Amino acid sequence: MALSRITDDVLLVIIDALKMEDIILLGAASRRLRTITTNEKRVWAPRLLTKELGIATSELDPATCARLTSLGCTPRRLCLQSLPWRVVRGGSGELGRKGKAYSWRPRDDVPASLLLSAAQDFVFCEVYDSSGTYFSDGFARKIVRLEDCDLTHFPDNVKIPLDIPAAGHPNIEPWYEVRLFALVGGVLAPMGDTGHCEGEVNDRWQNWSSQLRPFDAHGHTYINFNVAFDVETERDDDPSPATNFRSLAIIFDELEYDRHLDEMDISKLRSHLRNLGCDGELCFRNFFRRGHAIRAQPTQLFATDSMTPLPFSLDGRSRDAALRAAARAAELAALCAAARAAEACAEAAEATLRVARAEHAVLAAELGKMKAELGLSLF
Repeated sequence: MALSRITDDVLLVIIDALKMEDIILLGAASRRLRTITTNEKRVWAPRLLTKELGIATSELDPATCARLTSLGCTPRRLCLQSLPWRVVRGGSGELGRKGKAYSWRPRDDVPASLLLSAAQDFVFCEVYDSSGTYFSDGFARKIVRLEDCDLTHFPDNVKIPLDIPAAGHPNIEPWYEVRLFALVGGVLAPMGDTGHCEGEVNDRWQNWSSQLRPFDAHGHTYINFNVAFDVETERDDDPSPATNFRSLAIIFDELEYDRHLDEMDISKLRSHLRNLGCDGELCFRNFFRRGHAIRAQPTQLFATDSMTPLPFSLDGRSRDAALRAAARAAELAALCAAARAAEACAEAAEATLRVARAEHAVLAAELGKMKAELGLSLF
């Protein structure tokens, strides 16, 4: 009854102060609130300019928002699809800022009601600085249509043109890092965050999970995600201040490790990535559209991850190792408890034996006394 007396304009002012999760809950309360909270222009378009949009580390600039709109993205669906991918920063200070790349891993596919079906496929790239443990917010962003990227040789090589001016960021301690997303077939999927990768200067690498079952029952498969930055500099010597971030070259190298062969390149023999389509571009599209890329991200990137890893994946082996360690710790604790119980039993038995010996000594003394009295009575 109280809400029925509030005008739509007042409700919209209230909604402006709410978080996206609260707006979703409010919209489920009634048909009227559902209509108001799904207003694209008034409720959701302004959210693209805030940190609530999960694809970037900070607010998007108006030009980037306009670019997303021109490619057919509806603000509400983009915001809701990006919810799991929001950055989780640590506390203030040199060692606490890194945090996690993503908030949580979605367990289900994107529902049809949230697909960005009318949008053109594209790659979103945000560039930010990192000194290893401290991450700054992004200073530049580029949206590249998928048709302008070279996907022909996926998974061996994917090239993404950027042409981003350095704009006072020399790429010399702190170094460039990129945060990547692909929108394919209406589905927003992560392409990696190099700030959480290993690497140096203009090369980054990280191991992702593969869904390909290994030959060896005790082996494991994984995808080596490798990114090379093509950065134009003022001089040919290295390091030299950057002038332009020209492009990215990404390799998805599927590998197997077993006890007998150590590391083996299986991408040419049999490959989950290559089996997703008849050519490189189709394989790329299926990898990111069908949820494979989401499942491939290592669990260490998520603040919360409830997905059960495949037993032969790196995350699965890490989880099994942790379970085995926990089992060994529990077994050791049980053995220690049993040893303490046995020790307590031994002490109790010893105490009982001491009591029995004392009683025996008393009986022996009484018996000796009785013998002495008997001997006196005979004489």
